[in-house]
Amino acid sequence: MAQYMAMKRADVVNPVLRGKSCHNQRIERLWVDVWKNVTNMYKDMFLLMEMNGDLNILDARCLWAFKFVFLPRLNASLAAFQQQLNHHGLSTEHGKSPSNLFVTGVLRVANSSSVAIRELFEGEDDVLSGENAETSGDDEVLAVEVPTEGGAEDTTQDHSCPVSVAVVQRVREEIDPLERKDDVLYGQTVFRKVISLLD
Repeated sequence: MAQYMAMKRADVVNPVLRGKSCHNQRIERLWVDVWKNVTNMYKDMFLLMEMNGDLNILDARCLWAFKFVFLPRLNASLAAFQQQLNHHGLSTEHGKSPSNLFVTGVLRVANSSSVAIRELFEGEDDVLSGENAETSGDDEVLAVEVPTEGGAEDTTQDHSCPVSVAVVQRVREEIDPLERKDDVLYGQTVFRKVISLLD
């Protein structure tokens, strides 16, 4: 993100805030909430999987299966947390949600000369629109295609798998990494299914 902002805002002296966030209590509280409500559950499960021998981080096939199953599940959990966070009322803002505050703030300054507001309304943000995205011309690298909430597919590069293309295609056809996505522990079952197909 910092590199993108440096490129996009080359004319600005400090386009990115750097340093510790220890003086921002809201950010620190957010990290605590993300830990308690999302990442802690996954960390505990991953450690248990390692201790039980289900997850071998030195096995490339195992790591591919792990990424195939748990990246979309973790992203879905984080997206659900984000939705909840953005739509809950804040007591310090008279019950308005962060989404309400954002829309109200943007509408208040819609006619300003702010670059950020101008880009928001003009849609000039290349990152959000997907324009100028780097693509790999290397057909040998297998990508993990993960179905998302809206039915679109997210292609994540650099998840090369040391098994045949036919087996990977079979895994993609037979396994939904987001099956019962609200049940964090069910991810272990999905992971075991993928490993059994890779064997």
